[in-house]
Amino acid sequence: MTYLLDTHVYFWWKSDPDRLPVGLIELLSDPGNELLLSVVTPWELAIKTRAGKFDGLRLLKDFEARETAAGFMIIRPSAAQAIRSGLLPVHHKDPFDRLLAAQALDLGVALLSRDQVFDMYGVRRIWACPCLDRCLTGTRFGLSPRRFGHAEPLSWLHSWNDKKITEFRE
Repeated sequence: MTYLLDTHVYFWWKSDPDRLPVGLIELLSDPGNELLLSVVTPWELAIKTRAGKFDGLRLLKDFEARETAAGFMIIRPSAAQAIRSGLLPVHHKDPFDRLLAAQALDLGVALLSRDQVFDMYGVRRIWACPCLDRCLTGTRFGLSPRRFGHAEPLSWLHSWNDKKITEFRE
């Protein structure tokens, strides 16, 4: 399968993988998957680093050479994708995310992201895990979702491949 990474997924994968669901870590680690990084990612990292939101200099140094050597495919937006992002309904004001949405829609790939606003654009978004039954069972028995690699309670939307998005609440 081919997946496009949202900037926060890339950042956490490289700097703090414990913030990602265990199923997403498995997906990112699977050599059979093709992982796409938009040029939006280093652009957004650079702007947020300059603004002092975090220190992304280590990730920005030799970004393209390092990440292509690691197996990521760096994709550049086409003019059609840029136009599409500008014409999307204003569910989200962030131009980075709007371009990622346009790229995911145009390429027909799933976007790895915890940001639920992408659902409003019809983007196939994955922030889930194949261990969902274990997670919910563990929660029912008083076990922390953190035990299963989740950084927060199971109140987010789970989506896995082409299944309909279903909301689970504790």
